Amino acid sequence: MVESGRVDLGYSESNLDGFLTLNDDQTPVSVTLGYQAASYLGIEIAWADHGSFNGIGFNCPAPAVCVAGTVPAKGDLKSVSVFAVPQWHFNERISALAKLGISRWDLSSSLPAPKKDGTEFVYGASLRLRLTRSLEVQAGVEIAEDRDSALVGLRWSF
Repeated sequence: MVESGRVDLGYSESNLDGFLTLNDDQTPVSVTLGYQAASYLGIEIAWADHGSFNGIGFNCPAPAVCVAGTVPAKGDLKSVSVFAVPQWHFNERISALAKLGISRWDLSSSLPAPKKDGTEFVYGASLRLRLTRSLEVQAGVEIAEDRDSALVGLRWSF
């Protein structure tokens, strides 16, 4: 059976490579809407609030100028992504998924960051366990040029 639509609610932990580490000031969440085109291929659009940070960042006012040392930083990171999601079904309950897509992110920060927003390619992988006909749990990773995320969540198919 191929469900045509799905909604995912998830929790994610993210890290901004070489710039800031997000902390636990806020629970990071994601919401994904998907369409299952075939049993082996889906399409997803995802919104994620990766959380707030209140820690240390690099003081880089321009891409070519970076002052040695670190400074206190506060801010927030959000993203919107679109993915193609091929799937491999091991059996009726367990599946592996790959993700390949594009992510648009926005960083609000107290630092004069070299990049406050951007668009980048994202790829990832996850495992999914079907609990009932329409409810599944999923765990995986997403990797981008400036951000890595570990994800866990629930998926409801209809």
